[in-house]
Amino acid sequence: MLFNSREFLIFFPVVAGFFFLLPPSRRWVLLLAASYFFYMWARVEYGLIMLLVTLSSYAGTRAMSSTSDPKLRNLFLLADVGFCLFVLGYYKYAGFLFSSANDLLSVLSVDGRLPQISTALPIGISFYTFMSISYSVDVYRGHQKAERHFGIHALYLSFFPHLVAGPIMRSEELRPQFRQLQTFDSDRAVDGLRLVLWGLFKKMVVADSLAPAVTEIYGNPSAYTGLPLLIATLFFAIQIYCDFSGYCDIAIGCARLMGFTLPVNFDRPYGSRSVGEFWRRWHITLGTWFRDYVYIPLGGNRGGTGSKWSNLLIVFLLSGLWHGASWTFIIWGGIHGLCIIIERLTAAPRYALIEAAGLRGMPWLTEGIGRIWTLSCVILAWIFFRAQSLPDAVYIVSNLLSGLGEQILDPGAWAAAAAAMGVTHLGLAVLLATCIGVIVCHWREPLGHQPSVLDMRSRALRHLAYYALVLLILFAGNTQEVQFIYFQF
Repeated sequence: MLFNSREFLIFFPVVAGFFFLLPPSRRWVLLLAASYFFYMWARVEYGLIMLLVTLSSYAGTRAMSSTSDPKLRNLFLLADVGFCLFVLGYYKYAGFLFSSANDLLSVLSVDGRLPQISTALPIGISFYTFMSISYSVDVYRGHQKAERHFGIHALYLSFFPHLVAGPIMRSEELRPQFRQLQTFDSDRAVDGLRLVLWGLFKKMVVADSLAPAVTEIYGNPSAYTGLPLLIATLFFAIQIYCDFSGYCDIAIGCARLMGFTLPVNFDRPYGSRSVGEFWRRWHITLGTWFRDYVYIPLGGNRGGTGSKWSNLLIVFLLSGLWHGASWTFIIWGGIHGLCIIIERLTAAPRYALIEAAGLRGMPWLTEGIGRIWTLSCVILAWIFFRAQSLPDAVYIVSNLLSGLGEQILDPGAWAAAAAAMGVTHLGLAVLLATCIGVIVCHWREPLGHQPSVLDMRSRALRHLAYYALVLLILFAGNTQEVQFIYFQF
């Protein structure tokens, strides 16, 4: 079920209403039933797969907690994590691995081919399997006690606001909240609804308005050079941010209305002054998951320089693979890893250069350069993320600036770009202004600050902003119930 659907417009008020009407001891039953109903709205079998993962982690962690024998605890952990990885690998990566193996056999002129595997990817499987793995590892490490109440454990993995596209929750963050008494709070409800409104605006008005133009160009990139490719790439950078952060805003807002707190997943990432900072502010819960459960176990910053850089690169390659079973996603992750390594290797020389040039007292200049560098790296990497194939991505990178100097000054080139994207001159100008506005807001607003337009002290102006957003959603937003981008991950 989509947050931007008519069904959810009915589903959520009903669930929230009954949640506060029911006795506290029975609310988990309602939330669990609602979460599975929400998830199985697309396909019933998706719920069965999630239930198997839930049973595995419940049984594995309970078994771990019942023994102090290190060998048995290791065995139970490996069995549980192995099952989660098997489920994730089969549905998400089996086809990619078999196809890549067949390509390698063809290059090596080896007879015989592996069978092709084609399976429907269960929505949100990457999110709840990662939550299950982190919970099992935390129990194994002794950081968490194994949950005895199966219903609470199942609800932790399936809680509908964050289920499909995050944030990726830790057990210590969410499970205790299901045992707390949640009372209706009007201020909290208004704050939650405000986040929902802001998320719907970002998704339906901004992201979904940019999506058709991006699809037109990236659907056949070899027909274009320069300006159309650059504009479409910029559009996608804003589209994916507004789409994904919009989902998280809605998820956090819905949970907040019912009294639950979900962690912030985005902190104005396009205002970052380095690629490393970008990853501390983009998909925050995924970044911290890889840090705690992959990077640190690999050795983290311990060991030599080569070990530290290889650990970092492995994490980002795996992050790319987590996003999708394609070489384009792996390269996308690799670009981010290499950029962070470059930043760290050049930190001392850059600092010395700033000192020598007397720029230490001009932070606006050095930070501006850092932001331009970060946006350039991130936008370049988005090409591989969005391209339909590796050859398409290579073509776009190779031709992104081809003839750009002449095209920018040529009104005919702008007209051709607008026509290629299926918009008018005015429509293209509005979309470009929207993108620039999003980036400027990221540069100027303090970190973690909520949209100032929704946080004004004047009640009249604040309500005027609410009504304006509602009207924009109704009359300028895409009402076709477009799926969120991260549903495919």
